[in-house]
Amino acid sequence: MDGDRLMPSSFSDPAFIECLKQKDEEAWGQFYLAIAPKMKGFICVKLSSYRNHWDVNATADDITQAAFEKALKRIQSYNSKKSALGTWMFNIANNTFIDLTRKLESERNFMKRCLKNFMDNEEQTVATVEELCKNMKISHESLTERQKAYIDMFYIQQWSDELIAEKMEVSTNAVVKARGRLLSQLRDLLEESRSEVS
Repeated sequence: MDGDRLMPSSFSDPAFIECLKQKDEEAWGQFYLAIAPKMKGFICVKLSSYRNHWDVNATADDITQAAFEKALKRIQSYNSKKSALGTWMFNIANNTFIDLTRKLESERNFMKRCLKNFMDNEEQTVATVEELCKNMKISHESLTERQKAYIDMFYIQQWSDELIAEKMEVSTNAVVKARGRLLSQLRDLLEESRSEVS
């Protein structure tokens, strides 16, 4: 590969594709410079309806990076007869975006499902973290103060991620990651609760 800036027409060049398959760092670097800005723009548009949940710019960067990491792992399976290289990359980016949004929807619905399954009275409203834990039959004492604060903001106060980030003095992406960790911990506690009952 020479030092010239890669043009989209080069994507169909068999020699260039072979360099990618050989995991040539220069080829991948030039490919990234050529396509990543457009890919990020594409992802930003798709993320626009999630502005209340994520820092769109940072999340688009994360998805773009994740898409290239997946492409690097899958490049040996790329077949230029089936799709253009750019199309193949955008499909990977789109699938990465879909995976992320499905995860968010799963996280949003998790507490609703838990409350429906574990509350004695489905019409009951939850006013405190302690009541929530009692209704879900998990130990209030097993949670850290930070976890309790996040539960209160996420599920009782139902604050937006931006408001939580401001309150906790962290980035919006840090709030998203904290929610994911918290949900995983709550699932573990629920499993322990089920085991003790059975």
